[in-house]
Amino acid sequence: MYKTVVEKVKLTKEEIVDDSQFWHKKEEYLNSLNGHYIRIRLIERTNSDELRLTKLLENGLNSAPQGSIKLNITLKNYIDKYVDVIYFDNIFPESLETQSCFEGAKITISVNKYERSSIARNQCIDFHGCYCHACNLDFKKVYGELGNNFIHVHHLKPLHEINREYVVDPIIDLIPVCPNCHAMLHRKINGLSLNIDQLKDLVNK
Repeated sequence: MYKTVVEKVKLTKEEIVDDSQFWHKKEEYLNSLNGHYIRIRLIERTNSDELRLTKLLENGLNSAPQGSIKLNITLKNYIDKYVDVIYFDNIFPESLETQSCFEGAKITISVNKYERSSIARNQCIDFHGCYCHACNLDFKKVYGELGNNFIHVHHLKPLHEINREYVVDPIIDLIPVCPNCHAMLHRKINGLSLNIDQLKDLVNK
């Protein structure tokens, strides 16, 4: 249901959230305070039926987890397909630093992939609509069910310029665009990139 990142490990009992109200047996809660704790932060949320326990058991999960587990590659790849993969595809070649590997035919990609909120993405699409606001492409109209709910979401102020965590306003800060227009918004001529209105004018011409 949730994809998170670990922010801090080895928390003391003074640093953790007091969730004693959710424990039926007070003594069990007190005993739990002697355990090891970490702090995690939400990155993505999904409500896909494809991530139900029965589906996970069919795709590499050995049994219902009773604690933390290390994913095998089969299970990891399956889960990644349904945790807003489209939303994490918004990285363009111009922004990547590459380094050759020993094989010569492969490259290692190193990039600061800023975290994006799928909640904000969904709110943006709900408000603005699921079509490109630069060229008006609607994937569902063109590709049918294959294109249903497919769209990129562009940050009107690039995250790499903000360079810190901030609260996104899905209506003001984000706009739906197709992958082609999204790539053009990230390209630069003489060090400058177009904004959404400038790109829309260019497309209309």
